[in-house]
Amino acid sequence: MEDAGKKIRNLRERFNLTQKEFGKMILVDSNTEAKWERQAKIPEGANKKKVEFLLELVNHDNLKGVISKTLSHGRIPAAAALVGLLFALWNTYGTSLSDLWPQLGKKSNLLIGIEKLKQKVEDEKGRAIM
Repeated sequence: MEDAGKKIRNLRERFNLTQKEFGKMILVDSNTEAKWERQAKIPEGANKKKVEFLLELVNHDNLKGVISKTLSHGRIPAAAALVGLLFALWNTYGTSLSDLWPQLGKKSNLLIGIEKLKQKVEDEKGRAIM
């Protein structure tokens, strides 16, 4: 996991997040995340898997874009849920994010529900402005 800290910091900075905010998004204490960035602490156990996932995420522009868009609306909890879902799928099925992305792009019940919720929120915002 050489250079993992630098890659994690670059990902955090790509999302324009503080260490505390990034820690919330990936569900680790901000002190732990800071130690990873400084390479003062080596992730172990479940956190090691999480770092492996983040290092794969660094290379996936589509997913980074979706997470960035979610964060741009100030929704760290929603981004944390998305990252958690992706991590669970990645970890459970032992597949790459590149293999997961096309599956998420299909009209699954989950994505249909998310699209309906997004449309509802946009409709409500449109009515509030008028």
